[in-house]
Amino acid sequence: MNSAALLSHQVLIETIRSSRSQKKVIELIDAALRSFYTEAPDGSFIFLKSLRSELSTIDPIEVADPEEWNLIQFARIYLHRLMERRPAAL
Repeated sequence: MNSAALLSHQVLIETIRSSRSQKKVIELIDAALRSFYTEAPDGSFIFLKSLRSELSTIDPIEVADPEEWNLIQFARIYLHRLMERRPAAL
């Protein structure tokens, strides 16, 4: 994965962590996926997988705010659901 993709992942993860609702998390992920899919349709599954992987590396002990942790977990679940549906859509 190139450095621009890693940077966009980090920005997206920080934005997810600072959002305050599941609806906002869905909007953020969907917008990022639409943007990524437009640029590299074949890489959208890789994008989803790597973003979910990065979210999975976050240590819950280091997350002070319980709501923030809930949103991180929600994002991981949402990404997993998208990954399950994505291969059929390609």
